[in-house]
Amino acid sequence: TLALAMATAMAKDDGGASGGSGLGLGRAWRMFTERNRRRVPGMGDGGVVPTPFTLERSVTARMSAEAQAFAASIKRCERDIRGMKEAGETFLDTCKDVLQQPLPRIHGMDASGLVQPVEREDTIGRGCPVEDIQVVSHELSTGLEQDVLTPMKQWLFAYSTVQGRLRELEDKRIDMDSRRRQVANLRIKEDQAKKAVDQAKSISQREKKEKALEAIWHTQQHKDSKLTASIASYESMESEVLEELSGLIRDAVCLKSYLAACTEFQREAFRSISASLLSTQPSAKAGQASAGHSGTAEEDNSFDGQGEEANDAPASTRDQQAAQAGGGDGKKVKKKGSKGSRSHALYGDDIKLPAPSR
Repeated sequence: TLALAMATAMAKDDGGASGGSGLGLGRAWRMFTERNRRRVPGMGDGGVVPTPFTLERSVTARMSAEAQAFAASIKRCERDIRGMKEAGETFLDTCKDVLQQPLPRIHGMDASGLVQPVEREDTIGRGCPVEDIQVVSHELSTGLEQDVLTPMKQWLFAYSTVQGRLRELEDKRIDMDSRRRQVANLRIKEDQAKKAVDQAKSISQREKKEKALEAIWHTQQHKDSKLTASIASYESMESEVLEELSGLIRDAVCLKSYLAACTEFQREAFRSISASLLSTQPSAKAGQASAGHSGTAEEDNSFDGQGEEANDAPASTRDQQAAQAGGGDGKKVKKKGSKGSRSHALYGDDIKLPAPSR
Protein backbone atom coordinates (compact mmCIF):
# COMPACT_ATOMS: atom_id res chain seq x y z
CA THR A 1 0.00 0.00 0.00
CA LEU A 2 2.81 2.40 0.87
CA ALA A 3 4.61 1.62 -2.39
CA LEU A 4 1.38 2.24 -4.34
CA ALA A 5 0.85 5.57 -2.57
CA MET A 6 4.43 6.60 -3.31
CA ALA A 7 4.06 5.63 -6.95
CA THR A 8 0.85 7.65 -7.23
CA ALA A 9 2.52 10.64 -5.60
CA MET A 10 5.48 10.39 -7.99
CA ALA A 11 3.08 10.41 -10.91
CA LYS A 12 1.37 13.53 -9.56
CA ASP A 13 4.57 15.30 -8.51
CA ASP A 14 4.16 18.95 -9.46
CA GLY A 15 5.88 20.40 -6.37
CA GLY A 16 9.53 20.76 -5.52
CA ALA A 17 11.92 23.48 -6.45
CA SER A 18 9.67 25.00 -9.14
CA GLY A 19 6.96 25.76 -6.59
CA GLY A 20 4.16 23.75 -8.23
CA SER A 21 0.89 22.69 -6.68
CA GLY A 22 1.57 18.96 -6.22
CA LEU A 23 1.43 16.97 -3.02
CA GLY A 24 5.21 17.07 -2.51
CA LEU A 25 5.38 13.40 -1.53
CA GLY A 26 7.02 12.53 -4.82
CA ARG A 27 9.80 15.04 -4.16
CA ALA A 28 10.31 13.66 -0.66
CA TRP A 29 10.50 10.11 -2.03
CA ARG A 30 12.94 11.12 -4.77
CA MET A 31 15.22 12.89 -2.26
CA PHE A 32 15.02 9.96 0.15
CA THR A 33 16.01 7.56 -2.61
CA GLU A 34 18.80 9.86 -3.80
CA ARG A 35 20.32 10.14 -0.32
CA ASN A 36 20.19 6.37 0.15
CA ARG A 37 21.75 5.86 -3.26
CA ARG A 38 24.75 7.90 -2.07
CA ARG A 39 25.02 6.12 1.28
CA VAL A 40 24.15 2.48 0.58
CA PRO A 41 26.82 0.53 -1.31
CA GLY A 42 25.69 -1.33 -4.39
CA MET A 43 22.87 1.01 -5.44
CA GLY A 44 25.04 2.57 -8.13
CA ASP A 45 24.62 5.98 -9.73
CA GLY A 46 21.90 4.95 -12.19
CA GLY A 47 23.86 6.42 -15.09
CA VAL A 48 23.91 9.89 -13.49
CA VAL A 49 27.03 11.27 -11.81
CA PRO A 50 26.04 13.17 -8.63
CA THR A 51 26.90 16.84 -8.37
CA PRO A 52 30.29 16.96 -6.57
CA PHE A 53 30.33 18.33 -3.05
CA THR A 54 33.72 17.19 -1.80
CA LEU A 55 36.69 19.17 -0.47
CA GLU A 56 38.65 18.39 -3.63
CA ARG A 57 35.99 19.31 -6.20
CA SER A 58 33.69 21.86 -4.54
CA VAL A 59 34.66 25.41 -3.58
CA THR A 60 31.62 25.66 -1.31
CA ALA A 61 32.54 22.48 0.55
CA ARG A 62 36.15 23.59 1.05
CA MET A 63 35.24 27.07 2.30
CA SER A 64 32.53 25.64 4.54
CA ALA A 65 34.97 23.19 6.15
CA GLU A 66 37.56 25.90 6.83
CA ALA A 67 34.92 28.26 8.24
CA GLN A 68 33.72 25.47 10.52
CA ALA A 69 37.27 24.94 11.85
CA PHE A 70 37.64 28.68 12.48
CA ALA A 71 34.27 28.77 14.26
CA ALA A 72 35.56 26.13 16.69
CA SER A 73 38.61 28.31 17.41
CA ILE A 74 36.60 31.47 17.98
CA LYS A 75 34.25 29.57 20.32
CA ARG A 76 37.24 28.53 22.41
CA CYS A 77 38.50 32.11 22.54
CA GLU A 78 35.08 33.45 23.51
CA ARG A 79 34.71 30.87 26.27
CA ASP A 80 38.14 31.60 27.76
CA ILE A 81 37.78 35.39 27.50
CA ARG A 82 34.42 35.23 29.23
CA GLY A 83 35.95 33.09 31.97
CA MET A 84 38.83 35.54 32.35
CA LYS A 85 36.36 38.43 32.50
CA GLU A 86 34.35 36.78 35.28
CA ALA A 87 37.53 35.86 37.17
CA GLY A 88 38.77 39.46 36.91
CA GLU A 89 35.49 40.83 38.22
CA THR A 90 35.60 38.43 41.17
CA PHE A 91 39.21 39.34 41.94
CA LEU A 92 38.57 43.09 41.85
CA ASP A 93 35.47 42.74 44.02
CA THR A 94 37.54 40.78 46.52
CA CYS A 95 40.26 43.43 46.46
CA LYS A 96 37.71 46.18 47.09
CA ASP A 97 36.19 44.31 50.02
CA VAL A 98 39.52 43.30 51.59
CA LEU A 99 41.08 46.76 51.31
CA GLN A 100 38.21 48.23 53.34
CA GLN A 101 38.72 45.77 56.20
CA PRO A 102 40.52 47.07 59.35
CA LEU A 103 44.26 46.58 59.55
CA PRO A 104 45.41 44.60 62.61
CA ARG A 105 47.27 46.73 65.16
CA ILE A 106 49.95 46.20 67.75
CA HIS A 107 48.68 46.64 71.29
CA GLY A 108 50.39 47.33 74.60
CA MET A 109 49.67 48.20 78.21
CA ASP A 110 49.29 51.84 79.26
CA ALA A 111 50.21 53.32 82.63
CA SER A 112 46.85 52.35 84.11
CA GLY A 113 47.28 48.71 83.11
CA LEU A 114 44.74 48.75 80.26
CA VAL A 115 45.35 47.37 76.78
CA GLN A 116 45.71 50.18 74.29
CA PRO A 117 46.66 50.14 70.60
CA VAL A 118 50.13 51.41 69.88
CA GLU A 119 49.24 52.37 66.31
CA ARG A 120 46.33 54.38 65.02
CA GLU A 121 43.33 52.66 63.46
CA ASP A 122 43.52 52.19 59.70
CA THR A 123 42.26 49.96 56.90
CA ILE A 124 44.21 47.39 54.91
CA GLY A 125 44.09 49.75 51.97
CA ARG A 126 45.63 52.48 54.18
CA GLY A 127 43.67 55.22 52.47
CA CYS A 128 43.98 54.08 48.85
CA PRO A 129 40.89 55.01 46.77
CA VAL A 130 39.11 51.65 46.77
CA GLU A 131 36.03 53.14 45.14
CA ASP A 132 38.06 53.54 41.96
CA ILE A 133 38.53 49.77 41.80
CA GLN A 134 34.80 49.40 41.15
CA VAL A 135 35.00 52.03 38.41
CA VAL A 136 37.89 50.29 36.69
CA SER A 137 36.19 46.89 37.06
CA HIS A 138 33.04 48.22 35.39
CA GLU A 139 34.99 49.81 32.55
CA LEU A 140 37.02 46.64 32.01
CA SER A 141 33.89 44.45 31.87
CA THR A 142 32.10 46.88 29.58
CA GLY A 143 35.07 47.15 27.23
CA LEU A 144 35.53 43.41 26.96
CA GLU A 145 31.82 42.84 26.38
CA GLN A 146 31.28 45.57 23.80
CA ASP A 147 34.57 45.57 21.87
CA VAL A 148 35.67 41.92 22.10
CA LEU A 149 32.90 39.47 23.01
CA THR A 150 30.06 41.11 21.09
CA PRO A 151 31.90 41.07 17.71
CA MET A 152 32.76 37.41 18.31
CA LYS A 153 29.13 36.56 19.03
CA GLN A 154 28.06 38.46 15.92
CA TRP A 155 30.46 36.43 13.77
CA LEU A 156 29.22 33.17 15.29
CA PHE A 157 25.60 34.22 14.72
CA ALA A 158 26.34 35.00 11.08
CA TYR A 159 28.09 31.63 10.75
CA SER A 160 25.08 29.79 12.21
CA THR A 161 22.90 31.54 9.63
CA VAL A 162 25.20 30.39 6.82
CA GLN A 163 25.08 26.85 8.24
CA GLY A 164 21.31 26.88 7.83
CA ARG A 165 21.72 28.10 4.27
CA LEU A 166 24.20 25.29 3.59
CA ARG A 167 21.64 22.75 4.72
CA GLU A 168 19.10 24.28 2.34
CA LEU A 169 21.70 24.19 -0.43
CA GLU A 170 22.31 20.49 0.23
CA ASP A 171 18.57 19.82 -0.07
CA LYS A 172 18.49 21.67 -3.38
CA ARG A 173 21.49 19.70 -4.60
CA ILE A 174 19.84 16.39 -3.72
CA ASP A 175 16.59 17.51 -5.39
CA MET A 176 18.45 18.61 -8.52
CA ASP A 177 20.33 15.32 -8.83
CA SER A 178 17.14 13.33 -8.28
CA ARG A 179 15.46 15.27 -11.10
CA ARG A 180 18.45 14.70 -13.36
CA ARG A 181 18.14 10.99 -12.66
CA GLN A 182 14.40 11.18 -13.31
CA VAL A 183 14.92 12.83 -16.70
CA ALA A 184 17.63 10.31 -17.58
CA ASN A 185 15.23 7.45 -16.81
CA LEU A 186 12.58 9.06 -19.03
CA ARG A 187 15.04 9.21 -21.92
CA ILE A 188 15.70 5.50 -21.48
CA LYS A 189 11.93 4.86 -21.55
CA GLU A 190 11.66 7.02 -24.66
CA ASP A 191 14.23 4.90 -26.47
CA GLN A 192 12.44 1.72 -25.40
CA ALA A 193 9.08 3.12 -26.55
CA LYS A 194 10.53 4.03 -29.95
CA LYS A 195 11.82 0.50 -30.39
CA ALA A 196 8.40 -0.85 -29.38
CA VAL A 197 6.73 1.31 -32.06
CA ASP A 198 9.14 0.06 -34.71
CA GLN A 199 8.52 -3.54 -33.69
CA ALA A 200 4.70 -3.29 -33.71
CA LYS A 201 3.11 -6.13 -35.68
CA SER A 202 -0.25 -4.49 -36.38
CA ILE A 203 -1.69 -1.05 -36.95
CA SER A 204 -3.72 -1.09 -33.73
CA GLN A 205 -0.68 -2.20 -31.75
CA ARG A 206 1.41 0.53 -33.39
CA GLU A 207 -1.15 3.22 -32.53
CA LYS A 208 -1.17 2.03 -28.93
CA LYS A 209 2.62 2.18 -28.74
CA GLU A 210 2.66 5.65 -30.32
CA LYS A 211 0.23 6.95 -27.68
CA ALA A 212 2.49 5.57 -24.96
CA LEU A 213 5.48 7.27 -26.61
CA GLU A 214 3.57 10.57 -26.85
CA ALA A 215 2.72 10.36 -23.13
CA ILE A 216 6.40 9.85 -22.34
CA TRP A 217 7.25 12.94 -24.43
CA HIS A 218 4.76 15.09 -22.53
CA THR A 219 6.08 13.82 -19.19
CA GLN A 220 9.64 14.41 -20.33
CA GLN A 221 8.92 18.01 -21.32
CA HIS A 222 7.30 18.60 -17.95
CA LYS A 223 10.21 17.07 -16.06
CA ASP A 224 12.75 18.95 -18.20
CA SER A 225 11.19 22.27 -17.24
CA LYS A 226 11.28 21.28 -13.58
CA LEU A 227 14.92 20.22 -13.87
CA THR A 228 15.82 23.56 -15.48
CA ALA A 229 14.11 25.44 -12.65
CA SER A 230 15.84 23.23 -10.07
CA ILE A 231 19.28 23.82 -11.59
CA ALA A 232 18.70 27.58 -11.71
CA SER A 233 17.54 27.62 -8.08
CA TYR A 234 20.56 25.60 -6.95
CA GLU A 235 23.08 27.73 -8.83
CA SER A 236 21.52 30.96 -7.56
CA MET A 237 21.59 29.82 -3.95
CA GLU A 238 25.11 28.44 -4.28
CA SER A 239 26.28 31.85 -5.49
CA GLU A 240 24.63 33.56 -2.51
CA VAL A 241 26.12 31.08 -0.02
CA LEU A 242 29.57 31.52 -1.53
CA GLU A 243 29.27 35.28 -1.13
CA GLU A 244 28.21 34.91 2.50
CA LEU A 245 31.05 32.50 3.22
CA SER A 246 33.52 34.87 1.58
CA GLY A 247 32.35 37.69 3.85
CA LEU A 248 32.75 35.51 6.93
CA ILE A 249 36.23 34.43 5.89
CA ARG A 250 37.29 38.03 5.23
CA ASP A 251 36.06 39.03 8.70
CA ALA A 252 37.97 36.15 10.30
CA VAL A 253 41.23 38.12 10.16
CA CYS A 254 39.81 40.45 12.83
CA LEU A 255 40.12 37.79 15.53
CA LYS A 256 43.77 38.73 16.07
CA SER A 257 42.71 42.34 16.69
CA TYR A 258 40.05 41.23 19.16
CA LEU A 259 42.61 39.20 21.11
CA ALA A 260 44.98 42.17 21.11
CA ALA A 261 42.17 44.43 22.36
CA CYS A 262 41.41 41.94 25.13
CA THR A 263 44.99 41.96 26.40
CA GLU A 264 45.10 45.75 26.08
CA PHE A 265 41.98 46.19 28.20
CA GLN A 266 43.42 43.87 30.83
CA ARG A 267 46.80 45.61 30.84
CA GLU A 268 45.36 49.10 31.18
CA ALA A 269 42.90 48.08 33.87
CA PHE A 270 45.39 46.29 36.09
CA ARG A 271 47.99 49.00 35.59
CA SER A 272 45.42 51.48 36.86
CA ILE A 273 44.59 49.24 39.82
CA SER A 274 48.30 48.92 40.63
CA ALA A 275 48.72 52.70 40.60
CA SER A 276 45.71 53.02 42.89
CA LEU A 277 47.08 50.47 45.34
CA LEU A 278 50.50 52.13 45.50
CA SER A 279 49.01 55.54 46.17
CA THR A 280 47.57 56.43 49.59
CA GLN A 281 45.30 59.07 51.00
CA PRO A 282 44.52 59.76 54.69
CA SER A 283 41.45 57.72 55.53
CA ALA A 284 38.66 59.16 57.65
CA LYS A 285 39.52 56.94 60.63
CA ALA A 286 43.18 57.70 60.30
CA GLY A 287 42.43 61.41 60.20
CA GLN A 288 40.36 61.19 63.38
CA ALA A 289 43.04 59.17 65.17
CA SER A 290 45.79 61.57 64.12
CA ALA A 291 43.96 64.78 64.99
CA GLY A 292 46.17 65.31 68.06
CA HIS A 293 49.46 64.66 66.24
CA SER A 294 49.71 68.09 64.56
CA GLY A 295 49.86 66.76 61.03
CA THR A 296 52.25 63.90 61.75
CA ALA A 297 49.88 61.35 60.18
CA GLU A 298 49.71 63.36 56.98
CA GLU A 299 53.46 63.47 56.82
CA ASP A 300 53.72 59.70 57.39
CA ASN A 301 51.14 58.95 54.67
CA SER A 302 52.71 61.05 51.93
CA PHE A 303 54.12 58.98 49.06
CA ASP A 304 57.45 60.85 48.74
CA GLY A 305 59.98 58.22 49.77
CA GLN A 306 59.83 58.95 53.54
CA GLY A 307 58.14 57.38 56.56
CA GLU A 308 56.34 54.07 56.90
CA GLU A 309 54.74 54.10 53.43
CA ALA A 310 58.07 54.33 51.68
CA ASN A 311 59.37 51.39 53.71
CA ASP A 312 56.25 49.34 52.90
CA ALA A 313 56.54 49.97 49.16
CA PRO A 314 58.10 47.29 46.94
CA ALA A 315 61.86 47.40 46.44
CA SER A 316 61.46 48.32 42.77
CA THR A 317 59.27 51.28 43.73
CA ARG A 318 61.78 52.50 46.34
CA ASP A 319 64.62 52.19 43.80
CA GLN A 320 62.63 54.19 41.26
CA GLN A 321 61.90 56.89 43.82
CA ALA A 322 65.56 57.05 44.84
CA ALA A 323 66.62 57.38 41.22
CA GLN A 324 64.13 60.18 40.64
CA ALA A 325 65.24 61.94 43.82
CA GLY A 326 68.92 61.63 42.92
CA GLY A 327 68.56 62.76 39.32
CA GLY A 328 66.11 65.61 39.89
CA ASP A 329 66.28 69.00 41.47
CA GLY A 330 64.82 67.96 44.82
CA LYS A 331 61.21 68.45 43.78
CA LYS A 332 58.64 65.79 44.51
CA VAL A 333 57.20 63.87 41.61
CA LYS A 334 53.68 65.06 40.95
CA LYS A 335 50.96 62.46 40.87
CA LYS A 336 49.44 61.96 37.48
CA GLY A 337 45.77 62.72 37.24
CA SER A 338 45.52 65.11 40.17
CA LYS A 339 42.97 67.07 38.20
CA GLY A 340 39.75 65.78 36.62
CA SER A 341 37.65 62.84 37.62
CA ARG A 342 39.27 60.09 39.61
CA SER A 343 38.12 57.39 37.20
CA HIS A 344 39.77 59.19 34.29
CA ALA A 345 42.96 59.62 36.30
CA LEU A 346 43.01 55.89 36.97
CA TYR A 347 42.00 54.63 33.57
CA GLY A 348 43.95 57.17 31.54
CA ASP A 349 43.17 57.94 27.93
CA ASP A 350 40.70 55.87 25.97
CA ILE A 351 42.12 52.60 24.77
CA LYS A 352 42.70 52.65 21.05
CA LEU A 353 41.81 49.30 19.57
CA PRO A 354 44.21 48.06 16.89
CA ALA A 355 42.78 48.31 13.41
CA PRO A 356 41.85 44.93 11.86
CA SER A 357 44.60 43.74 9.55
CA ARG A 358 43.33 43.08 6.04
